[in-house]
Amino acid sequence: MRRNRSHKRTDRIQYILMPRPFRLPTALKRIERNAFTGTDAGAVQIPGGVDYIAQDAFSPGTVLVVTPCSYAESWAAENGFTFEY
Repeated sequence: MRRNRSHKRTDRIQYILMPRPFRLPTALKRIERNAFTGTDAGAVQIPGGVDYIAQDAFSPGTVLVVTPCSYAESWAAENGFTFEY
C-alpha cells in the first residue's frame, strides 16, 4: 500500500513541474517571429504539419512538444530547445 502512495506522489510532482502545453491549431503551417517571445507559455505543442518556425519565435526555456521526425523536432534540436513527444 505504501508503495502506491509513493508512486502517486511522484506523478503529482512531475505534473506540477511540467506545465500544461499551449496547443496550437492542427492546421497551422508557420510560426512567425516573436509569436511566443515574452509570453508565459512554458510549453507549446506544435502540430506535425508546421513547416516553418522563425528563429526568434519562442523565448529561451520554452519546452516544445513535437511530433517525432517532424520539422519542429529538427528545429528544436538545431536551436537548442528542450523538446518532448
